[in-house]
Amino acid sequence: MKRILTFMFLLMAIPALMLALSGCAALLQASAVELDSSHLSCPASPLMVDGNLETVGAYTSLGGRGAGVFIKLDKSTYIKYIEIYAGSKTNDLRVSIVSKKRHFTSVMERRLGNLGSGEMRRCNIGKEVSYVKLTAHWVLDGSSGRQIVLDIATNTKTTPVKGATVREVKFYTVGDAAIVESDQAR
Repeated sequence: MKRILTFMFLLMAIPALMLALSGCAALLQASAVELDSSHLSCPASPLMVDGNLETVGAYTSLGGRGAGVFIKLDKSTYIKYIEIYAGSKTNDLRVSIVSKKRHFTSVMERRLGNLGSGEMRRCNIGKEVSYVKLTAHWVLDGSSGRQIVLDIATNTKTTPVKGATVREVKFYTVGDAAIVESDQAR
């Protein structure tokens, strides 16, 4: 009889414990708050971080097949995730968290793949951030019919390309927290 009562107690206690733990986990997950665009700057393409989904910013050439931009936060801030709203087709989008202390080397990179025009992609960060680098590959210009253009004067072949564009990059932090001066905090 004692074994049956113990078994019944465990049968009732385990679901109650699971319910209590899931409730605590929900409380621990802080809601994300959008970081105001006044805390962001992107000198190469300021329209990417102006807070307006109606404007479009373009990547700048990195040479070769790549294009990219740096986005700077005014202070080192814990970023839960970012959302990237594509303005045009974007190939091989990558998000890099860049460390200024390590001479602008990437300390974390996320590969987000291809985006269609108007699509949004979320990238989880979960780190304190000062700089973010977005990179993408050039897109072949469909209006050229994928023709190779031969420049007779320089004897070089080129394929017309156009750069990918971004409507907006939004940063999300946790609660009120988060704007922390990293130089003073460390």
